Amino acid sequence: MRVSHPMQLRYKVSLLDHGLKAKESEGERLRERLADKVAREERRLAHDKAAYARLRQAHAATKRDAAVAAAAAGGVAGRGAAGAVAAAARELRPVEIVGIYETQREALERDLSVLKQEARVLAGQLRDAQNLLIARDRAAQEAERRAAAAAAAGAEPGAGAAALRERRKAAELQRELS
Repeated sequence: MRVSHPMQLRYKVSLLDHGLKAKESEGERLRERLADKVAREERRLAHDKAAYARLRQAHAATKRDAAVAAAAAGGVAGRGAAGAVAAAARELRPVEIVGIYETQREALERDLSVLKQEARVLAGQLRDAQNLLIARDRAAQEAERRAAAAAAAGAEPGAGAAALRERRKAAELQRELS
């Protein structure tokens, strides 16, 4: 028995429709998993940020209390504040603490590399500016030397014009410096 062509097409449409629904449901599951993962990561970052703030606050309190107690009594200082740091540290798992500081270190390393690059660029610009100043200074000195030599030689014809050109050149260089 042979199946008619329209029946074959309906069967293929049914198969493709079922496949499409399966892909859509799989895509929806993946989107939900991704959203859950993003939410977990955001919660972890918020927790790390709060933990880091608590540690910094406890550490600052330790330093402040130690300084006040040392100034006032001169004895064992900062016991209560040290307990605050210990309590904050106990509250967090060591892995979390390391993760927090590692994240901070990575951010600082990125900032450091950017600042080093800026320093290299600025050092190059400074070197170029210094070289330009040296070249202009030498040109001005040469112009003055030529003018003095022309004046000492006695006013030769055309020497005054050459000296005037040299003075103008030196003046232009000075204006560019300013």
